[in-house]
Amino acid sequence: MSEHPRIPEIPRPDGPRQPDAEPGYAVGYGKPPRHTQFCKGQSGNPKGRPKGSFNVETTLRRELLAPITVKDAGKRKRMTKFQLACRQQINKAAAGDIGSFKLIMQLAQDCLNDADFRRPIQFVPSPRDAALL
Repeated sequence: MSEHPRIPEIPRPDGPRQPDAEPGYAVGYGKPPRHTQFCKGQSGNPKGRPKGSFNVETTLRRELLAPITVKDAGKRKRMTKFQLACRQQINKAAAGDIGSFKLIMQLAQDCLNDADFRRPIQFVPSPRDAALL
């Protein structure tokens, strides 16, 4: 296998190319050429964020509150996507899905400040149930 001979660098007669080179100003890391720097009094982003753009919170809120039509017991019903998602999680929890149950309990503890919710559930058997126990 033969090696190719290296082509020697040809020095430029006028020295290295640096447009607008100023004496005493070294171009390098963190020191761009003067002609590419921002002008004084001019913003780096003159147009800024477009007026119609949304952040994540706004987009999420808009999508969760968007109304949709669903069939419930054969009837068409309008509800928000958030209401539908809550309903689905509660139904999954009622069907025995442990992950859904934990999620619903976490949300209930975080969101519901109702004293009735925090009070333990007491089972009061009917006289017929009491006779069986």
